[in-house]
Amino acid sequence: MSGTIQQIRESGDSVFAGLHARADALMAHLVLSKQQATQRIERQKQAVRESLDRLQAGVQRQDDMAVDVKRRLASEIDGVKAQIERVIPIALNIDLCPSAGPDRADAIGIVDQELPCLPACLDNGLVAVPDQGAELVGA
Repeated sequence: MSGTIQQIRESGDSVFAGLHARADALMAHLVLSKQQATQRIERQKQAVRESLDRLQAGVQRQDDMAVDVKRRLASEIDGVKAQIERVIPIALNIDLCPSAGPDRADAIGIVDQELPCLPACLDNGLVAVPDQGAELVGA
């Protein structure tokens, strides 16, 4: 009986040693997997950091370009304003209608009228500012 107990004990110790060795192997594999996962995560973090740095540099370049464009546009606008200030007073001094002519249909209605006589011309010579709002009135 003691031989049987001894065999059972040796068999149990053998199974226990096998399980212990298997647990150690699994633990080593788990530690290795954890290290590999940690390294992979660190590589991904580094890649994300580099991408964010490139993106930030691109945004900074865009900001610099936008500031430069704003500065150039402001300069161009100031130049156009200066040109407008020079052009408008010149345009105001130009008489766009240098010759006198009939006012469309009014010319047809007064063709048969005679020229005013000399006293009418003297009377008209005393008027300093002509009345632009005057109209022909039938008597």
